[in-house]
Amino acid sequence: MKKICSFLIGILLAFSLCACSNTVSQKNNSDMLKFDFVESIDSSLEKTCENLSIKESEIQESKHRGRYDFILKTTYENVDFTKYLMFEEKENENILYGGGYESKISKSDENLPELIENMKKMISDEFGSPSTYPGAKNSIGEIKDFSIYSNESLLEEWQDEKKGKISLRLTFNEEDVLIQLEYKKIVER
Repeated sequence: MKKICSFLIGILLAFSLCACSNTVSQKNNSDMLKFDFVESIDSSLEKTCENLSIKESEIQESKHRGRYDFILKTTYENVDFTKYLMFEEKENENILYGGGYESKISKSDENLPELIENMKKMISDEFGSPSTYPGAKNSIGEIKDFSIYSNESLLEEWQDEKKGKISLRLTFNEEDVLIQLEYKKIVER
């Protein structure tokens, strides 16, 4: 009887370990939030998926028009981000014009200032100094206390040589902040 109980407990432990390891693999951990889709800008949805070596089943249409969210979350600095691609319809085809990452976290999270500083550093290391007007009222700048903001947005922007604009936007409500890091093609007029 003891052998049967021990055997059953061993089986249960094995199943629970498999379930836990399966949960962990449902995220992409990253030390950087990469804009790996930039080379696919102006490509169709199908071509973008091919270029990124992803299946269309790995993304889903979002509630935001023209946006497709990756099903797997990307973890950066212990925060889960949704990666997304943005398409516009041209001649009955979805054409990629940008994408990014977003996450909503509590604005009282003690790691928020460090997370934002690390994101700004990561972007500046790749794209240089921000192009946001110095001293602009809604600039993220060197803010350390995000709890004072409510129902407003802060923004920092960068340019790249491929005619793209990178923006880090923080949108606050009473309790949370929506963090959006986006790359968009600049449309020449």
